[in-house]
Amino acid sequence: MNFTPASQEIKAASVQLSVAGVSKRFGGVTAVENVSIEIPKGRVLSIIGPNGAGKTSLLNMISGF
Repeated sequence: MNFTPASQEIKAASVQLSVAGVSKRFGGVTAVENVSIEIPKGRVLSIIGPNGAGKTSLLNMISGF
């Protein structure tokens, strides 16, 4: 049997969105490489960065677009 420590169960219950190790390439250009994020429930967060940093590509991957 697998037993999950109580602290991990509490953490899993408080995470709204979890993304692990996503990457996106367009031909030879890497737009997003190995990105992992966890968004806790009840929080409002933003993704910031310069033009061409991969923000829209990341959001498109999360939404399935």
